[in-house]
Amino acid sequence: MPETIKRAPISDLPLFGTQRYPDTPAASPDLTSIEAADDAAKWSASLQRTVLRLVEEQPLTVHEAAVKANVSVAAIQPRFSELRRKGQIIPSGEKRVNPTTGKRAMVWQSSELLSQHSQAHPTNGFAEPKGVTT
Repeated sequence: MPETIKRAPISDLPLFGTQRYPDTPAASPDLTSIEAADDAAKWSASLQRTVLRLVEEQPLTVHEAAVKANVSVAAIQPRFSELRRKGQIIPSGEKRVNPTTGKRAMVWQSSELLSQHSQAHPTNGFAEPKGVTT
């Protein structure tokens, strides 16, 4: 006879209700997803730091960052979502072709570097035309 698992209401689960996301990986309410998120929590902060360092060096797509970090896209994609939710990375407005899918992919940049650039080169609220540098 299969083991019956008594589950707490979703709002009582550690990844729901008060939601630790984006500081820890998110999960759906099923036990397998929760176990996977708990496992990912062991290394996600380190991978978030890696992603942030990479996009501070140069704006990148998720696939480009995965190649540079030598990890799978599946492992790194959620870190981009977490960092975006934290406001640490933002879309650059540029897209590049993903060599795996042939589709265009968002290029991400550090929001900190953009903030530093904006303070050093104020635009009076107007963005520079694409390709123009100050």
